[in-house]
Amino acid sequence: MTAGHRLAAARGFKITEKVVDPYGETNNPARRTGWRHLTELAAAGAFTRLITHLPSSISPDVECRYRATNALAEHGVRPLYSWPVQESHAGETVTTQ
Repeated sequence: MTAGHRLAAARGFKITEKVVDPYGETNNPARRTGWRHLTELAAAGAFTRLITHLPSSISPDVECRYRATNALAEHGVRPLYSWPVQESHAGETVTTQ
């Protein structure tokens, strides 16, 4: 079980879709097909939590990452990070084994 699946299970979340979003040629999420798909799903109200391993999984560029997560937040989506060191950023402590 991956850290993301453990986090979802610990919170009682159902994983609705796994989206592969490789960086490609840009670290700007808005230019990646996977991130655009996530944005479309968020706009449709398909999910309320995005689980990713690290904030840098969204983008290593902090400003790009904030723009991307703020765009999701406009649709009520909150990112959660499954890397244990990032647990404090997930809003609650989650024990992963």
